[in-house]
Amino acid sequence: MITAGYCSVDPFFNRVSGTPPYVIEVIVGTERSGSGTVARHAVRILQAPGSDAALVELDEAVTSIEPLAVSRDAPAPGEDLVLAGWGSTDAAADPTHRPERLQSGEFEVAGVAPRELTVTATGPKRTTSACPMDSGAPYMSPRDGKPRLVATVTNGPPCPHALPGTAARTDVIADWIAGQTGTRN
Repeated sequence: MITAGYCSVDPFFNRVSGTPPYVIEVIVGTERSGSGTVARHAVRILQAPGSDAALVELDEAVTSIEPLAVSRDAPAPGEDLVLAGWGSTDAAADPTHRPERLQSGEFEVAGVAPRELTVTATGPKRTTSACPMDSGAPYMSPRDGKPRLVATVTNGPPCPHALPGTAARTDVIADWIAGQTGTRN
């Protein structure tokens, strides 16, 4: 599983690789809170070199869900993306503000930097945005009719907002991901 690198930090906010410094529970396989979920725990974190992304090794494989392919192509300005996440529904980083249902939004690539990209919302509202606890959530592109992971949420203004948000590009770490996971996308 991939997430934002800063999802695993020590008390001084330094990114941590190895055994997680606290319990990290991962819920996958559902669009509704508490129904049909698969719960796993993180047992090892691998921080991506030079990027705000990390791989998370789980205590048990998730075999009921097909992994999302990692894009090896650089994103292009104006490219359409979809974000899916379980983050807070407002600027409060409070778990009680999480939605009952998986949230999604439509975005476009506003700018491309060597390791990051900026995105702006296109729907359902111009103020659709990643919020607290969406960190590491996937930005996907439906290239060639199949969704591909283009980036993961890293940072942005307090939500909701109509300003650009920042995401870590996955194409620039695709070879590293393949080397760590033993897969080729």
